[in-house]
Amino acid sequence: QKNIHLGDLPIMASGTLLRRTPLVRTLILALASIFLIISAPVAAFAGEGSYSRSGVYVGISGVYQNNIFENRLEDLLQDALSPESVSLSIEDSGGLGAVLGYRLASFFAAELQYEWVDSYSVSAGVTGFGSGKIFSLSGHTLTANTKFMLPIWRIQPYVLLGVGFSSWEADRGPLAPVIEALDPEIDFDF
Repeated sequence: QKNIHLGDLPIMASGTLLRRTPLVRTLILALASIFLIISAPVAAFAGEGSYSRSGVYVGISGVYQNNIFENRLEDLLQDALSPESVSLSIEDSGGLGAVLGYRLASFFAAELQYEWVDSYSVSAGVTGFGSGKIFSLSGHTLTANTKFMLPIWRIQPYVLLGVGFSSWEADRGPLAPVIEALDPEIDFDF
């Protein structure tokens, strides 16, 4: 028995065989998107299902923040501290989120959202000075959002617009004063 996956099948158009290139995939995605956008008003006005009713909703979520700055920051420190050799390590971080909202209509909701992010630990190793923590950051964010939904089915695309406040706590590590002493232009005071 051989399993055939639809993603592996070629596409036939006008009797010719098209390869699955990024252009063909983009075209298919664009056509599918246009179809959904055109059919959305029909589905929305055909009758609101239980997934579009107004009322209070709550949610919880997990948050994962991936470090994307490690190499760039390491290069900046290396340039500032040369001829010393620097290796930098920034840990990824996780956290929790919660949302409380009220759906006013099938296409509109207002909500409050809170997120907490566990500390990022930024550590470094400097030749001749050892290694250790430079600083760590942990944060809290509270936002008020408006959500505009496309009530076409159980899965509803939406656009979110919000404003909020973010508070971050920084803790200096034992290696921060060492790096600051090597270059007076570096300052880890927050």
